[in-house]
Amino acid sequence: MRQLVWSEDLVKIAERLDLDVNWPEARVTWRYCILRRYYGIAVTIRNELASFSRMGKDEAVRFADMNSKWTMDRQELLVPMQTKIGCVRKREDKALCLLGPQGAFWYPEGSVRTEGPPGSDCGKGYTNNNGLCVVSSGIDEEKGENSESAAPGLLHVIVLLIAYFL
Repeated sequence: MRQLVWSEDLVKIAERLDLDVNWPEARVTWRYCILRRYYGIAVTIRNELASFSRMGKDEAVRFADMNSKWTMDRQELLVPMQTKIGCVRKREDKALCLLGPQGAFWYPEGSVRTEGPPGSDCGKGYTNNNGLCVVSSGIDEEKGENSESAAPGLLHVIVLLIAYFL
């Protein structure tokens, strides 16, 4: 599982999106989740992910197969290959979060999925920090984005929730 780094690029995309229409550009280089509460979101995410984690393996796979062509909502926060997140408030009570760079919920075709303890195979540019793969330098060199910019509170909550469910 990789640490999610705040992305202003994803924020700009999310700001332009209308919740009432389909987005053909979704699931190409980003996926999305709609958080149905803006305030108290940490409790909401924790409760919804807990119900997903109680599903049996077969039930979880069926659920994912049915929904992965659209969004898995909070489960999108658990996709190990995602490295970026950008969220915006939509309407009074909703937040839209885009996650990238993967457009697929499952591992991309042809990629190698490793197994082992969390953080045992972080990959280039990442180091293991208590099972979470974090950017080695603290800066995403590709875009020059810093994980401590823009919305550190929301990012911190999401990282803690992900670590909680590992």
